[in-house]
Amino acid sequence: MSTSDQSTEPAAQVVRVSTAAEMGPESPWESWRLSALEARMSVMSREMTPGKPTTRRYSREEKAQAVRLVRRLRAETVQRHGAVKRVAEQLGCGVESVRTWVRQADIDEGVTPGLTSSDAARIKALEQVSGPRLLVHPL
Repeated sequence: MSTSDQSTEPAAQVVRVSTAAEMGPESPWESWRLSALEARMSVMSREMTPGKPTTRRYSREEKAQAVRLVRRLRAETVQRHGAVKRVAEQLGCGVESVRTWVRQADIDEGVTPGLTSSDAARIKALEQVSGPRLLVHPL
């Protein structure tokens, strides 16, 4: 063979991708991973605020989506520990941010006691109008 007859290009490889129907029923973990991947892709497709994760702001939809994913993972795995961290890593959010969103959603829905978001907003508005009140106790 002469050098002009030899091809320097590597042979193309064919990769077959299985469809969902061929793979059979999904486990709960696989369905969660797929939905988390879809969520991450939708978040990544939108332009995120530049900066460090500590200065990034998230929309209400992103927060609600993270809360739904945490709750669904907790329901499917019947474990409370580790769900927040997994979802935060999948979505590229801070762990404490997601934990705060879930905690506040539980308070807002009456699952756990605490100051609801609407009450906090009302108090903030009243303080802006009247100013903060200092309680002075006579001695």
